[in-house]
Amino acid sequence: MFEDFQNSKMMHDLQVVAAAGGPWPWVFALIGAILGTLVIKAILKAIAPRLTYITSRTSRQLDDILAACLTSTKSWFIFVWIFVPILHAMNADDRVLALGKALLVFATAFQIALWGLFAIHRWRDNYLKKKTGTNSSTVSAMGIITTVLQGTLIVALVLISLSNLGVNIGALLAGLGVGGIAVALAAQNILGDMFASLSIVLDKPFEVGDFITVGPQMGTVENIGIKTTRVRSLSGEELVFSNRDLLDSRIQNFKRMWKRRVPLRFSVPHTTPLPVIRQIPGWISEIVKRQKDIELERSHLDALGSSSVEFEFVYWVQTPDFNAHMDIKQNILWGIQEKLQSQNVRLALPGQSLYIEALPEVVEKNYAENTPSDPKKTPSGPALDH
Repeated sequence: MFEDFQNSKMMHDLQVVAAAGGPWPWVFALIGAILGTLVIKAILKAIAPRLTYITSRTSRQLDDILAACLTSTKSWFIFVWIFVPILHAMNADDRVLALGKALLVFATAFQIALWGLFAIHRWRDNYLKKKTGTNSSTVSAMGIITTVLQGTLIVALVLISLSNLGVNIGALLAGLGVGGIAVALAAQNILGDMFASLSIVLDKPFEVGDFITVGPQMGTVENIGIKTTRVRSLSGEELVFSNRDLLDSRIQNFKRMWKRRVPLRFSVPHTTPLPVIRQIPGWISEIVKRQKDIELERSHLDALGSSSVEFEFVYWVQTPDFNAHMDIKQNILWGIQEKLQSQNVRLALPGQSLYIEALPEVVEKNYAENTPSDPKKTPSGPALDH
């Protein structure tokens, strides 16, 4: 890395000065490193406004983060990167060079850690800023993601630094692997719920305020936590679901429904005249089209049932609001009832009619004997003693 510098005239002059002995070579090296640090910091400070102006005119966030990291570079990092090459140029003692190498490695790792932590925090802040109506569950989930990223970055930098200093990190990695497996087995349920929470926040099958149905349970989502999600049911009680169980279930999210499809059925008796039956689909179409914010899909005679003639019609409500849907449905049912009554058409009731073609002879004989010839007379029973 420093071969070109070591072969230069400046390196030769430094070696001559160092060979002369005394503290002056170190003083000169220290002064040179300080001056170099001040010059580079002055340059960075001078170009910082220009970099900020250029990056602010782009829609990308990466260049903003890179510019902010560059202008926030620490002075001690610049000083170390100037001073350690000067030590190599002066042919310093091996122990001093080893100390300088360690100082350079740790200074570089520390500066990269600062850049990485800054970039992670800036990414998190930009993500939350773009999300309108950010709730506590999103903030907590982003906090978990940020912590995981920060921990991963720091562990990676420590291992890389130790490897550059000649430390054998193979055994350390093996120990970390075994320890990680043990921790994962001990806390697999907690980790499962934690990652399920992250999946819910990032994939967004539902959000706070959504009305969902999970199996037979339904309600409005109030909070998405690290381990559980809390839902307020229609009857008022709080339902608590495990995040992992939620992801393993089928979830109906009614808030994502932009319009509602409503099928309705009714039936009339078989005794209804055929001309009237032919007109009923048209009556239904007229009643439905009189309503606002709905679209009729179809209106048909659907089936000839065992006890009635069945009709079905389908319409779309152009709003997800449940109360609006019920108001429209109520008006349509009122309209159907009024129209059928005005045309003397009854709605069919569940039931069956029994038609007997002939009675057995014994039953018919008994019926004839017990039936009076005069309809106004009834058969008299036996006299009762008082």
